[in-house]
Amino acid sequence: KGRLNMKTRLYFLILVFAAIVIFSFQTATATEADFISGSGGRVVLDGDVILGSHNDYIHVYDVDETDGPELIADLTRTYWQWDGIASGDLSGNGVDEIIHGCRVDGKLRVYYIDSDSTWSTKIIETVNFKQGHVVDIGDINGDGSNEIVIADTEPQLRVLNWDGHLWAVQLDFEKGDKMAVGDVTGDDVAEIIIGDKSQNSIKIFDYTNIEIGEFEAYFADGDDIKVGDVNLDGIGEIIHASSNANMISIYDMNGTELGVFSLDNFRKGDGFAVGDVTMNGVDEIVHADYTEDMISLYDMNGDLIKKFGRDFRQGDGLAIGDVDGGSVIVGEPIHSQQTIADQVIAIINAPPKHLGVINDSGVFYATHENENEEQTSHSFKTTTDFAFSAKISVSYGSSKFVEAKADISSKYSSKFERETGGSFTQTIGHGLTADIKDRVIHTTTHYDVYEFPIINPPDMAVIDGEQQYIMAVVPIAPPSITLDDYNSPIHTVGDIRTYPGTMNELLGYKSRNLINYIEFVMSADESSAWLELTESEYQAGKHTSSFGFSAGASISGGAPGVAKGSFSVQADYGSETVNTNKLTITEENSIKVNYEGGITDEDQKYTVRSVMYYDDETGALILDYIIPVMGSHYDHSALQFGSFSMGDSYYNGILGGFNFSGYTTDGTVLSVDTTQSTPDSEVQLPIKISDADNIGNMDITLTYDDSILSASTLTTGAITSNSLFMDNIGSGIINISLVDADGISGNGSIAIITFDVIGDEGDISPLILSALANDRDGEGVNMEIMSAYFSVEDEESLKGDVNGDGKITSADALLALQMAVGIIEEDLIADMNDDGQVTSIDAAEILDLATGNAVVDMGYKLRGLNKGIKPRQLP
Repeated sequence: KGRLNMKTRLYFLILVFAAIVIFSFQTATATEADFISGSGGRVVLDGDVILGSHNDYIHVYDVDETDGPELIADLTRTYWQWDGIASGDLSGNGVDEIIHGCRVDGKLRVYYIDSDSTWSTKIIETVNFKQGHVVDIGDINGDGSNEIVIADTEPQLRVLNWDGHLWAVQLDFEKGDKMAVGDVTGDDVAEIIIGDKSQNSIKIFDYTNIEIGEFEAYFADGDDIKVGDVNLDGIGEIIHASSNANMISIYDMNGTELGVFSLDNFRKGDGFAVGDVTMNGVDEIVHADYTEDMISLYDMNGDLIKKFGRDFRQGDGLAIGDVDGGSVIVGEPIHSQQTIADQVIAIINAPPKHLGVINDSGVFYATHENENEEQTSHSFKTTTDFAFSAKISVSYGSSKFVEAKADISSKYSSKFERETGGSFTQTIGHGLTADIKDRVIHTTTHYDVYEFPIINPPDMAVIDGEQQYIMAVVPIAPPSITLDDYNSPIHTVGDIRTYPGTMNELLGYKSRNLINYIEFVMSADESSAWLELTESEYQAGKHTSSFGFSAGASISGGAPGVAKGSFSVQADYGSETVNTNKLTITEENSIKVNYEGGITDEDQKYTVRSVMYYDDETGALILDYIIPVMGSHYDHSALQFGSFSMGDSYYNGILGGFNFSGYTTDGTVLSVDTTQSTPDSEVQLPIKISDADNIGNMDITLTYDDSILSASTLTTGAITSNSLFMDNIGSGIINISLVDADGISGNGSIAIITFDVIGDEGDISPLILSALANDRDGEGVNMEIMSAYFSVEDEESLKGDVNGDGKITSADALLALQMAVGIIEEDLIADMNDDGQVTSIDAAEILDLATGNAVVDMGYKLRGLNKGIKPRQLP
């Protein structure tokens, strides 16, 4: 008997020990794993090159892409010229055997490694094997086990397993024809492929000899044919080696030519095989040239991966198989069903408009539309992906690990898309317009999550005492897609001074992810431009939405959004991410940015750059803006509003949040605070003045949305208690006029208005102030006017605002403390930790929030407003 070399003997003993001690609950198998339906098996073949020489030996070589080849088995066996050879897992133990058909004695032999790590021989059956017969191996009847298939010139097809003969069927096969076995239909069952030289065709049969396909291909005596997945689509391709044309042709089952390349020399009697020799997840094409004594490995494009010299004579045998058990094999998975909710896949921000300069909708907006005024959209595809537990890359080798992971993902993603058809592909963005609100597209997807324990090789299965896994995330059903309003953290809708001045300040922006940008000046003239969604080769693989995760923890989608929900996993996957969605971009998918013109004042003009890019962390598609240049009108640090109308859509809650309470001014300021409350509540809103100086009279108007707020009463404020004061509450408008004989000076409230909240959660009403004032000498007063908004929120979002003034301050903390000791009645709006009671812990948390808000507010007062930094939304 031939013996394994010392390295392989040791490796095999480790494998046996691991299988018995560590993985006794798992059964190794070399049938391919199914990540889509969740069944274990072989993931990556560690193929060895097997040479059968009529110098009476069989050599097995471990070939790495960079190292080797290393002789790992030297079998002294009688091997005749034109014998047949193949390799595969016939016994179901996870290790491939070598199948040898001898043309002299007609016997079929199987060479395998026995329990004492030596090579043994099993004679399956005397099958009258002759020159011209072909042997191969595969699961042709779908029973989960491989069968030996022999095509002979009787003509018939004989099928055998480890125990011997199974069945035979008549088959049109003659001398000079070739046969191969492999799954070319994608049904996980191997078909029989015949290269027919008499009819110049390639035929495909199932195991009952029913022909399921045929296409024309010039096939001559001396040609060869094999099956392997060389393009990572999860289906075997038919690879034809032509001795006349010195050409390799690659076909799918319909005869579509997927690739072709020339060989320097391919002759009758050369060796030809297909299999994954470099352990990267994709099959290589292997050619043994008997005239040069050279073994060469190629990819499907004909690029040479590796070559090495070995004695190879005409009519010797060549096969690929994992005879030392180095392939990656996984056991049956841990299965769960989990959900990723509200994952951001696209953000389309509204163009920057400055309220008081542009107040109407339909003036400056972005919409999915091409230059032919046709609405456009994007193709959105949900697919499957994989993650490897953190320590695998150390065992696998970092560069090979990255390549193998990418190849496995590509292979099984193609399989998933093929099996589900177009049901997981949808369109997004059709008809989407961003005008006076930013818009975000979310997706929620339900997944089957399979964590497959690695059971082979042992040095990859358990590392530092920890079981290693391969995780597959497979969508169960097409995702639900929602379009929502979005509150950007880097700009405030309505104030162009809050927008960044450079592209590097944009959220998640990297120059390599830039798709396109356009720039124009906001002036009196109309202007339209189209952002064509072209992309570089780098970006073609970038536009995927992804998330990261850790054992037992929640997952997140990173900037700019958060994917909600618990994603519980068994293993530590380190920094691994899973790509779940992919946007398909073509040049026909464009976004129009349109400006109707109308800004005539030179001081009010500004330059806008619209930027389309992919978020560098999540892959989300983003349209955002920078303001590189603005007129002197915007140098003032406070907004000045007159009355304005945003149209009906404005009053449906699409303004978005903006708060101007953090701005500074050196003069008199008339302001109203941004406030929020719950439906069916009552809220008091003060109109305040600061730094007043001897004001003799004022006329004030406050407008609001009367479908959200209903004003009930108005009282004078502390600073106007001695003024002659008149007010009139109308529908959506309140007018106030006052005269003060002594002159109003200092800080205080002008009036306090009580509103009933009649809107629903999510509604937003603008609170727009306008005013005229004179001092006691009759001179006009130049005031800064600070308008705001009111929003209707749920109780959870208002927690901590105990006194209901729309702000969290130390006064709220004091009230919570009084509740904790029973001085006043308990109100669970102060229950910050949701334990059903109000304690000093809740008061402390409210005080922390109040202190944080005060610090932020003071920071803005000290340094003014910084471009690209949105003022914190103080309650």
